[in-house]
Amino acid sequence: MSFCLFSECRSYRWILKRELLSGKKTILFIGLNPSKANSSHNDRTLMRIINFSSSWNYKNIYIINLFGLISKSPLQLSKSNDPIGENNDLITLKSLEFWRENNNCDLWLGWGDKGQLNGRDLKVLKLIKNFSNFKSNENNYSKRVLSLGLSKKGNPRHPLYMPNHSFLRRFDL
Repeated sequence: MSFCLFSECRSYRWILKRELLSGKKTILFIGLNPSKANSSHNDRTLMRIINFSSSWNYKNIYIINLFGLISKSPLQLSKSNDPIGENNDLITLKSLEFWRENNNCDLWLGWGDKGQLNGRDLKVLKLIKNFSNFKSNENNYSKRVLSLGLSKKGNPRHPLYMPNHSFLRRFDL
């Protein structure tokens, strides 16, 4: 299910949810941009996220994005005056609060190198680090930050370009 919280729903999207038939856990995925996937249509990236999540025993998938602007091309994000959207920070914060409060929820990062636009990746990583430090103090090891590995530039790899047998590993902040 995709939903918008504010009036800009035609141009921006904040959360996309998929529920799988089996599985036990929940995963929150932060990726590059929402493309054209929505509540009734899966694009190639969303299909990869669903297939990976299913093989790793996740039941619920929540997808949020570094950039709220809907675009098929990351190049279009760089041409926009506001690719993030005025409410994307709030949605990211609320999603991280959800992750913090739910012991059976993991966080998966996968935006690749294009997430560096306007320093967005660093801003979101700082938010995650603040939440992660809080979790470390609780000694709750189920609250992990994960990725499919790192690109040559050190960014969490995008799932679309990973082999089917890939697995999540710890992402060091």
